[in-house]
Amino acid sequence: MNVRLVLTLSLFGLLVGLGSITGLVPSGWETALWGVIGLIYAGVLARQAPGKFFLHGFVTGFIAGAISILCQALFLNQYVAHNAKAADVFKSLPPGMPPAVFLVLAAPIWAAVFGASTGLVTWLWARFTRPKPAAPAA
Repeated sequence: MNVRLVLTLSLFGLLVGLGSITGLVPSGWETALWGVIGLIYAGVLARQAPGKFFLHGFVTGFIAGAISILCQALFLNQYVAHNAKAADVFKSLPPGMPPAVFLVLAAPIWAAVFGASTGLVTWLWARFTRPKPAAPAA
């Protein structure tokens, strides 16, 4: 596994988290942004990963997704101030459940979903774009 590549690409999760906290990523645009980031991950990993493409994509997506949501939980007040949709979701939480706890509990679920989808797209991208190994000479 190319750990340096995975960790470097995962920094996009930090950028999305900080962007949503500061309001640079407008409310409702996060999903589209994650889709674009997933495609970027798939293209880079399919080209540069040494193999195990699904695993590379899964780990990269998992780390990025977790970092993003944990940033939002850590800076909850700023996140809610810049994200009206999230504030509405937090109002519908069960009584007694703090929004930060909800985000921390949701982090591994979102990270696993984003990781699995990124892993699948990475594997497909590598399968259809990487050159086939040469057949052994007889």
